[in-house]
Amino acid sequence: MSDLTGKPLLLQLNFPFCARFCSHCAHPGSRYDAGVVKAHAQAMVEEIKAVAAEEAEGRAVTAVSLEGWPGLTAADDLQELLRTVRRSFTLAEDVQIGAETVPGDYSQAFMRKLRDNGVDLWTVNLLTADYEEHRLLERPYRFDALTMVDTAIRTFEMRDLSFRLLYGIPGQSPLSWERTLDKALAYEPGHLTLEPLQLIPGTRLHEKCRAGEVAACPVEEKVSLCEQAKAKLEKLGYRQYTIYDFALPGHENRFRQELLAGTDRLGFGYQASSCVDGLCYTNGHGLAEYVAHSTELEVIADRVSRLSGEGQALRLAVGRLERLEAVEGTALGGHLAPLLESGALENTGEGCRLTPLGIASGALSRLR
Repeated sequence: MSDLTGKPLLLQLNFPFCARFCSHCAHPGSRYDAGVVKAHAQAMVEEIKAVAAEEAEGRAVTAVSLEGWPGLTAADDLQELLRTVRRSFTLAEDVQIGAETVPGDYSQAFMRKLRDNGVDLWTVNLLTADYEEHRLLERPYRFDALTMVDTAIRTFEMRDLSFRLLYGIPGQSPLSWERTLDKALAYEPGHLTLEPLQLIPGTRLHEKCRAGEVAACPVEEKVSLCEQAKAKLEKLGYRQYTIYDFALPGHENRFRQELLAGTDRLGFGYQASSCVDGLCYTNGHGLAEYVAHSTELEVIADRVSRLSGEGQALRLAVGRLERLEAVEGTALGGHLAPLLESGALENTGEGCRLTPLGIASGALSRLR
């Protein structure tokens, strides 16, 4: 491995447990079990200590992201994880620590222990504020639980608030999308992530659409919904800085920014992904195996690959496209022609850029 001293580093802490799986979701996850969740958290602590001893020297962590559903892990265990991160790695003075949540996560213990250990970006995975859309997605929290965010904002100093919303849900109308946007904007968030729903084979929602029980949203309507949101947010001072992310000045998600720019990432927890100096792998195989061997990378690492020079160039090119920048067509190799033919890319005087169709259709997901 080459000398990485002085180069920034990102940390991803993955929490793969779900109270119930949403109908559109294809992420590999595990059913909630309190004993297993606690054992997984302890395994993450040990993994962090072991990996830091090998990889952390001379590198400053600029952003940490708690992903999945960390709120299903006990507040004391989350506190210990964040303390272990601080003891094991050198954190940049202005490090940003973000946590994904759902509206029902905001207990006093959860908020206080994460906030007191540096969490300053709170992402609420709301997806939709429409009752029928919520039912269709089979979201695993009470629909009225968003009121708990009100309490959290009044009770705690939430430095930065973000909402993750979904467009292109079957049956979603411009009016219901407008209401979802307005519901999120009422909390005056500094950041919003707007993602197009992708129907993934094998999910319950995909099967419902295939059986004709519900009608999939045409990609042209997704483009319209995306443009509707973009126009609304730009009038309010939000800047679109990636294909999915909008922020008021100074409220960008640093983990997301630097990840797309090619900064190395170390992932901890079952199904977390890492890519350091061109070596990429996932903590895969099985949850029980991860818990038993979390300090042994040779046991838990799955889908291990070393990026070639061409692979590195493609990764950086995709990242630039996701940051709404132009790239040279040669950087995309054999992927260029199909993207141009489908209308996902357009050739400009500066190079190739994603079109609104390319954003709404999720065209880049096949290149990641």
